[in-house]
Amino acid sequence: MQIWARTLKLFYLEPNNTSGGYNSCTHANDFLYSLPVAASERQGIVRGDNKISDSDSVMARDAYYFNATNDNANSGELSEIYSERNDHLQNQDSVLSETHIFKPTLLNDARIGVMIDDFPFAAGSFNQNIATKIGLPNGTNIEIPEKSNGLVSPNITAGFRPSTTIEFIDDLAWILGSHSLHIGGSVQWTEGYNNQNTGSVSGDYTFSSGTTAEGNDTTVVSGTGSQSASYLLGRVVSASQQVSECTAGVGWHQICSRAHHGDHGTGVGEEGAIMDDRRLFVDMADYQSLHRVTPASGIRYRSAVNVDS
Repeated sequence: MQIWARTLKLFYLEPNNTSGGYNSCTHANDFLYSLPVAASERQGIVRGDNKISDSDSVMARDAYYFNATNDNANSGELSEIYSERNDHLQNQDSVLSETHIFKPTLLNDARIGVMIDDFPFAAGSFNQNIATKIGLPNGTNIEIPEKSNGLVSPNITAGFRPSTTIEFIDDLAWILGSHSLHIGGSVQWTEGYNNQNTGSVSGDYTFSSGTTAEGNDTTVVSGTGSQSASYLLGRVVSASQQVSECTAGVGWHQICSRAHHGDHGTGVGEEGAIMDDRRLFVDMADYQSLHRVTPASGIRYRSAVNVDS
């Protein structure tokens, strides 16, 4: 009972409102709290262009984007450590292009691009050693223990969603009088994962209204009892703990292993996919008959294969 009494002081704050929608009989709306919103954003672009010779030139671009926010979607008007999910989104895109002019009517453009996304996210209680603070004998004190007690559940989400895309494109442009012809192709390789916990690694505890219901050891009166009252008494009816290969001694953004498959039986949701995408194209445009109309025709072929999922 002392353990759950400590959670009351830590997460469920004292009433602070006796006006407005407050009900003096039921004490409804006796607590008002506005969660602070924290957000930051950074972005930058670096570019470079160089003419190597009369026939060759190169172009390079690199863009970076970062966004951090404390997502309070699961707030319930409770404290930050109970409600927040800290999101850190990072994106970096790079492209390198080389253009070669064989003659004024024939040129080739080849480019390679890379896009890397990292999205680590974790509940505000992550690595705060909450289980130890409230007295639970727990070897993985990473998050707030999940409690089914008739009150708002804490935010226990933690995970990491990375993705990488690499693409090579080559385009040959050939001008034939009033016609233009484009021949080329592209190859794209994409890899992405979604690693996310499916329960609290610090334990899931369930309280039953039947514990405080009217009745005796063999008969319980339906409609009586309260989960919250059972919680106040500290009477847990069932408990479990998620065991994962990556929960002990990890850094903030290393929630679980970046394995290729999600079949390790760790309790952590691991979903991954690798896509190999190849495209070939032949496009033509005709400007001969009409000056203001550009009729176009072409052939495109695409082959996309799930390499691993």
